[in-house]
Amino acid sequence: MLGSYFANLPHLYVHAAGLRALSTSAQLRTKAPSARKLIKMVTESSLSKKELESGTPIETQVGKGHEEVPEWKKQKLALHKKLNGEHWNPKKKLSRDQQDAVRMLKQRYPDMTNSNLADYFKVSAESIRRILKAKWQPNEDEMLEMQERWKRRGTRIKEELRESGAIPERRIRIASDGNAFRVRSVETPGEKSSKGISTPLQKNLHRLLRNTRK
Repeated sequence: MLGSYFANLPHLYVHAAGLRALSTSAQLRTKAPSARKLIKMVTESSLSKKELESGTPIETQVGKGHEEVPEWKKQKLALHKKLNGEHWNPKKKLSRDQQDAVRMLKQRYPDMTNSNLADYFKVSAESIRRILKAKWQPNEDEMLEMQERWKRRGTRIKEELRESGAIPERRIRIASDGNAFRVRSVETPGEKSSKGISTPLQKNLHRLLRNTRK
């Protein structure tokens, strides 16, 4: 009996070593998911092509009524439908100063709608909604970097306008007096500032602020 036991010891050692190797590999696979699992995780958190191209209601696209639709999938489908299948990339983007002006006007005049602000800043109401919804605020270093970037952008645009011979837009300075706003001056680069000039943009601004106070 003992002779057969000792004779089988090498096989038992090999079997135990194999089990340890299997358990170690299983732990490694548990700690570091494979590329296939990572791709599967990303796919499960994204919308499929069939879901994006389907014209059926959102509630029937996932689970077919047998399970609840995840909230993230509802939001993605609704946004995809709202943008007509295109990515959010507006042609006109407001500068940081203009975005701050949008927030300031909305804070001071809560009754002012996104459509009113969109008409004045010549952007879509969706752009205004996203600006008001955003909570991110740049720190001091990021603000300096953005200012330098916009300064370089302004220099580049001036050079392009000078080369093409186009007339740059007029610069309008707005001053606040309590809860009222007024156009302080209208300047054209290369000319002296002119105060008290009634321009279409000035009239639109006063009309916009007057309508919000009603």
